[in-house]
Amino acid sequence: MKKRHFFAFVQDLKEELKKVSWTTQDELKFSTKMVVGTTFFLGMGIYLVDLMIKSCLDLVTLFVHFIFGSSCYFQGQKLGQDEFTTQGFSTEV
Repeated sequence: MKKRHFFAFVQDLKEELKKVSWTTQDELKFSTKMVVGTTFFLGMGIYLVDLMIKSCLDLVTLFVHFIFGSSCYFQGQKLGQDEFTTQGFSTEV
């Protein structure tokens, strides 16, 4: 009984696959080119945005070094001769 159900299933499957509208070779090539091109251009766009953000951060770092001197470090490391801390500047003059 199970064999009969299996063969009926396979027969129905064949009939349904004949009804499927398969893409042509030209449509498949065009779609592949579109996917590859879109992926490339989106990747380049993300790369350019990343470069712009990096340039802005480098500019901010340049200003911080200009204002506080080149011996200024962040995140609890050496912050220069004025003992600049995350709470504020030293009150000593």
